[in-house]
Amino acid sequence: PGKVPAFPSLALGIVETNPLEVAQAYATIARSGKITPAFGVVEVRERGGEVLWRRQTPPDRQAIPADDAESLVTMMRAVVEHGTGRRAKLEGRGVAGKTGTTQEYRDAWFGGYTGNYVGVVWMGKDDFTVTNRVTGGRVPAQIWKEAMAPLHIGEPVVELNQRGFGRGRGIADGGYGAPRQGWLSSLFNYRSRSRRSEYGEQRSFRPRSSRLGVGPRRRRRWNTD
Repeated sequence: PGKVPAFPSLALGIVETNPLEVAQAYATIARSGKITPAFGVVEVRERGGEVLWRRQTPPDRQAIPADDAESLVTMMRAVVEHGTGRRAKLEGRGVAGKTGTTQEYRDAWFGGYTGNYVGVVWMGKDDFTVTNRVTGGRVPAQIWKEAMAPLHIGEPVVELNQRGFGRGRGIADGGYGAPRQGWLSSLFNYRSRSRRSEYGEQRSFRPRSSRLGVGPRRRRRWNTD
């Protein structure tokens, strides 16, 4: 999102982001903390097939320590396995992700990734009016699953690089998923209230307002899923 202010509240979501920026951030987490820029053109060819230009993959740069990134993957996988992102599960694939909903249900998100692909779904109205109680863990997670499932047909299973689940050869270490690093799918997202926390545990205390968050266009307060 351009220059990010170094405020303590940054972790609460005070900076505006859009789906493509979230997808780039999640791809960086999936690749054990290596920065993953998005791109839309791989090469340009003339009519006869001669390559006039081909994108050069930049050298990897470490944005966050690999151990920290892999801990995030472990937590985000728990969101899909046991928490609010359960509707995004893919049969036979490890999925890590995050749900989100802004105040008054104006925006709903689901962002997630496998060892092969990254995708982010946002749902909301262009005029910033409220939705019909749309939440990130429901329709957006379902859209994410329906969009991602066909992409994985015939693809080898690539394990997520996370702590406690081993390291797979894929996006994170230049294996099968590496050529697809920049092809980040910006999809849509939705969420719902639950008595369970995002990670699946029961919660006895629930603050009325939890995190601050930002939708695609302006700053918004996030509820918990």
